[in-house]
Amino acid sequence: MKLLQGIALILMMLVFSKCKTNAVITNVANTHQDLDTLPKELQNSALKKIINRNPTDNWAFYRFNLLNGGDTIMLNNQYKAWMRKFPKVGEIPLNFSYLFEGSGKQDLYLKQAVKINPKLIKGWASLSLNAYFNNDSEAEKYYLKKGVDANPENAEIFYRYVTSFSEQDKDYEQGLLQLIEKFPNSEFAVKTLNILANYSKKSEDKIMYYERIKQIYFPQKFNQATDAMLSYYSFLLEYDVERTLPLLNDLLKLKFRPYDWNLLLDESKKILCAQNYIKQQKGKEALTILNTLHFPYFVNHPRHFLPLLKAQASAATTDDVYDDLIDLYCKNPTVSVYSELLKYSFKQEKDSSDVNEDIYKFLSKNAKQATPFKLYNYQSRDSLVLASMKGSVVLLTYWFPKCSPCRAEFPHFENVLSKYLSSVKYVAINIEPKEADLVLPMMKAEKYSFIPLKEKRFREKGNLDNMGFAPANFLVDKSGKLIFSDFRVDGSNEADLKLMLDILTTISK
Repeated sequence: MKLLQGIALILMMLVFSKCKTNAVITNVANTHQDLDTLPKELQNSALKKIINRNPTDNWAFYRFNLLNGGDTIMLNNQYKAWMRKFPKVGEIPLNFSYLFEGSGKQDLYLKQAVKINPKLIKGWASLSLNAYFNNDSEAEKYYLKKGVDANPENAEIFYRYVTSFSEQDKDYEQGLLQLIEKFPNSEFAVKTLNILANYSKKSEDKIMYYERIKQIYFPQKFNQATDAMLSYYSFLLEYDVERTLPLLNDLLKLKFRPYDWNLLLDESKKILCAQNYIKQQKGKEALTILNTLHFPYFVNHPRHFLPLLKAQASAATTDDVYDDLIDLYCKNPTVSVYSELLKYSFKQEKDSSDVNEDIYKFLSKNAKQATPFKLYNYQSRDSLVLASMKGSVVLLTYWFPKCSPCRAEFPHFENVLSKYLSSVKYVAINIEPKEADLVLPMMKAEKYSFIPLKEKRFREKGNLDNMGFAPANFLVDKSGKLIFSDFRVDGSNEADLKLMLDILTTISK
């Protein structure tokens, strides 16, 4: 009898367990809840139920792909079954395409997806991105334009389209302004205003765009507006600190305060007080205040800003700040620091060529020889040795073809280097071997002038180590010494790179 009772209890527990599991699967199939609590087989079952009930659920497809990564045969069979069952649902070939990322087969399914449903923004965006990486700028814009035509009221696809043009394109700025006019209340209008603020060369234009963000899109509406206000603050620190006060006071009126605006307000007041002391030639008082300044982590203030203020305070007390400014420039090689240095050079009876000479002496004094390398050249199909470039300045950048920040930096390098054709060697090391086939086509399409090299795994990089990151930039002088590193170039600081090259091409030997 006891044996029969035990068997009955086990059977009841199994039934209960099965019922509970079925309940979890049913719940998951409706809400995605508790999915991670199930074993893989049951997760698959639940996800299939979700997709069969709602074949447009992109999140379910994403989790299904992630869960079954590597099981190519099963995924292929399952997606083809879904495509037969739901022939008019574009989300199915769209999500199937992600299993073939980077191949021509992906485009095949993406085109099928947008043919079924032209409203699929992700389909047009993925087609455009693939064209971008394949250096087909016409196709890149074509797909985005098709997406815009199919979704005329969608701000995201319009934003992708107008930002696919380069800054040098005559339609670039006009397209950005058109987006703001067409979608004035969208987050993409905020992004666009921020782009225009960064893109603008004139300070007053920057202020105009930042003010439009402040007036219309206060930070509680879009995260991008918060980021823009921080960029605005950082810009005003150098341009006119006094104008940070009304900005911060307006931000303090908001109920939503993701950052401590009061802290920034206190720092701005300290800076204004210190600047006032500097004007009165009270350097010690200014330094006392400046030494209490500590910008919080969330402010991306110019690295040279505070050291430059301290140098100005020291100059109010003594004329002996020339060497300090030389040191400051070598740590922060920017035009603004260099301009300040020139002011004090006259007291030393030195002209700009003397200043450049002093800068190079300071830099080269402790500089080490750049770590040698011998790497494969994609163009010449032989090896390039760093030592073979002695006698020229070397601009070295690490990159890979699908690195968007790298590709964004290249046009600015080209703009500057066009003035140094015979004196600077421009070298780019591709760190992603799987993208080797994209290197030369990209160079040809964009007419880039760098020498393309292939990275060698596990080589000793020494002081030319990019730590696995891209982009990473280095400047080596004519004698082979590493002089500058840890810098980036964009439309706002091409002049900084030009100044570094001027010093190295005219002074180093």
